[in-house]
Amino acid sequence: MPSTLVGSGNTVDFGVYLDDVCRRFKVPGISIAIIRLDQAPEFHNWGTRSEDNAASNEDTLYSICSNSKAFAATALGILLDDFQHGRNVAPLPAGLEPLDWTTKVADLLPEEWHLQDEFANRNANLLDLLSHTTGMPRHDLAYTLTMDIKGVVQALRHLRPIVELRERWKYNNMMFGVASYIVQKYSLQTYTEFVTSRILKPLGMNGSTFSPQEAFDSGNLTQSWAESTGPGQGTRLIPFWIYEWNDSAISVNAGAGGLISSTKDMAQWVTSLMKEGKHPVTEEQIIPASVIETTMLGHTVVEGKPEYPELSAKLYGLGWLRYSYQGHQIVQHSGDAPGYTILTSLLPDDGIGIVTLVNGDGKQDAIKCIHYRIMEDELGLRHIDWPDRLSKQSEAEQRNEPRLASGNVIDTPSLPLTEFVGTYSSPGYVDYFRLCAWPSSTDSESQAVFSAYEACDPTFAGQHQTALYASWRRLWSTHFKLLPDPSGPGRFTMHPVSLYPHGAGKDTSPFLFRFFSVKTTVEFEIVDRKVTGMGLWNEPGEKEPPIGNPRKDAEAWFDKVA
Repeated sequence: MPSTLVGSGNTVDFGVYLDDVCRRFKVPGISIAIIRLDQAPEFHNWGTRSEDNAASNEDTLYSICSNSKAFAATALGILLDDFQHGRNVAPLPAGLEPLDWTTKVADLLPEEWHLQDEFANRNANLLDLLSHTTGMPRHDLAYTLTMDIKGVVQALRHLRPIVELRERWKYNNMMFGVASYIVQKYSLQTYTEFVTSRILKPLGMNGSTFSPQEAFDSGNLTQSWAESTGPGQGTRLIPFWIYEWNDSAISVNAGAGGLISSTKDMAQWVTSLMKEGKHPVTEEQIIPASVIETTMLGHTVVEGKPEYPELSAKLYGLGWLRYSYQGHQIVQHSGDAPGYTILTSLLPDDGIGIVTLVNGDGKQDAIKCIHYRIMEDELGLRHIDWPDRLSKQSEAEQRNEPRLASGNVIDTPSLPLTEFVGTYSSPGYVDYFRLCAWPSSTDSESQAVFSAYEACDPTFAGQHQTALYASWRRLWSTHFKLLPDPSGPGRFTMHPVSLYPHGAGKDTSPFLFRFFSVKTTVEFEIVDRKVTGMGLWNEPGEKEPPIGNPRKDAEAWFDKVA
């Protein structure tokens, strides 16, 4: 039923606007909370939460993805406050006093922390971890759920930086894993137990959990959808993106993106933040006010120049982005995972908060439109046609993206594909993968890869003779293919995808989708016409990778071991 938002002189049929935006951007289902200080939250739901077209409500659970980062930063702040006030339960390493945001990570984790950049290794502190200034790129393809959180910390010594410490803002999920490990190590609880006992339960966020199994068993977990690029295309149901549900696997991404919550619970969280850490009803101090002030303070420049005239430059705090819209301060963070898109906005000076949870992949444009419209209506601001503006921007970006032909690939590699076939390994990326080439790779593993691609990838028939293929179980993909890139000898572009040969849910037809949209470049090292290894670049927005020495220059190096 259409809803009405009343702002300063503005009355807008919000339900009509919501319906228009969701249809335009192909949103499967959405839950919204509008929070105003000293008022009951206002909830809106649109679309479906299941294949059976069940409706969402304020108790429907969604993965909140990178909105989890604010919980990790807050949990670390609570731990620091415990030590500062003598409530700690674990001793610090000898000579490490006091413990605060500027404490060096190497001093807290002397046996486990190591970065390849020695200056960063010695000097990176807790603020650097959470403000994305360690110099490390994303390395998101390094994740597997065969690791545990300690394994994430130990993997860092094998991963390369791309800038110096504090030189630039470089987003890195793994550092929030390090933060969660510090919380675990010095609270003598698992990270998820600490967040649950110190934040979720005290705030009455009783439906929120890090456990997909617990969320599923509650009956409130929404199903999720992604835009398919496989046979039939269109929007397809996909399985929950965390594919292992044991405690060890959950710990890998808990700090960076593992929390599952609802608009009802997130309204409690946002209200507490706007009340400087107090319980929304009882006024009990749950989170130290100083922790909220530090996490929301801008520490690092993300965008030095506003993208649009209504916006300001953007700064990053600790798990929060800070900028202004038409003169009003916003503290905000987005979240993306396969099948989920999330946005939380706080306007602390105006006492307004907005939470938007979507069970569809890649819907940031849609929820930006919704957030800005709510702000405009609540504060009596000028209406901007954000749907039109963002649609045109997206179309322009798609036109400028390099396109690969759906049929035969003209460019050929510098060596026969059989020379690239083999097993490759990198200690930072955990586990090996095997590159295979059609039709020479006849082993059972390769045949299974070809069979999956033939079923799911409509380009397989035109590309299989000039492409390399592999199965690898990453957090964000199940397989990848390499297509020759004419920019240099031994160059390929990598296309990580998730393949579903048996479909998902009620639709058992095969399909694929790609969560990573950035260009991923691969260059093989070739010595005396023999392939010795492979370098990989996956950081968006960087310069074109240098040609000629991937062993030295690549973000990640893989030895050819067999």
